[in-house]
Amino acid sequence: MKYFILLFSALILSIFYSCENESNNQTISYSEQIDDHSKTQLLFSTIEYDLYVAEKELAKLHTIDLIDNIEISQKIYCQDENNDIKLLLEDLHIYADQVSNEPNHWSLEKLRELKGQYISLQTRDSYDPYLYQLWRFEEEMYYTTKAAMDPKLDLYEWGEFQMMVDCMNEDWQLVNLHYPSIELFGKNELGYKIQTMAKIHLQKSIEELNEAVRSDDYINYDLCNYATILREKYINYIKTFIAQEEELLPFLATI
Repeated sequence: MKYFILLFSALILSIFYSCENESNNQTISYSEQIDDHSKTQLLFSTIEYDLYVAEKELAKLHTIDLIDNIEISQKIYCQDENNDIKLLLEDLHIYADQVSNEPNHWSLEKLRELKGQYISLQTRDSYDPYLYQLWRFEEEMYYTTKAAMDPKLDLYEWGEFQMMVDCMNEDWQLVNLHYPSIELFGKNELGYKIQTMAKIHLQKSIEELNEAVRSDDYINYDLCNYATILREKYINYIKTFIAQEEELLPFLATI
């Protein structure tokens, strides 16, 4: 379940340190690095969004776009990452071939593994880790809401389910205390503002699910409904990162 825990230390190190033992003339500017890195991160999130809204063919097309983007932006990674990049690209090609025909739960699970591979790559410069934090939250949110939506929830150990909620809350706190960089939105101020609003609604849905869980009354509290709303608000939040500018104003009315 926790693909990102083992990679978290590598993530933190890659945020603060550039490649070692490489000459200065191989270093690229921050603005160039963040643009390429942001594109890759956003493509991962776009595929995730496609899967949540059951658009498998789009997920395949965006995976191909992701492959292309990584191939043309390899200069942002350290030289000793070449083999890992090659392996990631091979796995992405396999994923592109399979994603249309596999069930969504498999596709999301495999996508998390691919994200984990990508997170472990060391770049030449620092970057915004916000979407990585959001990806960690997504995994816990997915399994927690899946359990809450299960008609056999009463067969779960209630304490086990509460632990799942606690893990989700911990990962959300990391997301909630930080803010994405404007570069992730192509310096689109409207998108950035709508992101902030969507995040508030997502926070509210998390609080409502927590209130239901704290009641210890999973019969009278409709946990399935709260979980469904939470997923919807999460999907809306992802969309604020990947929507085109012309989609933002109509989308504002749906948040």
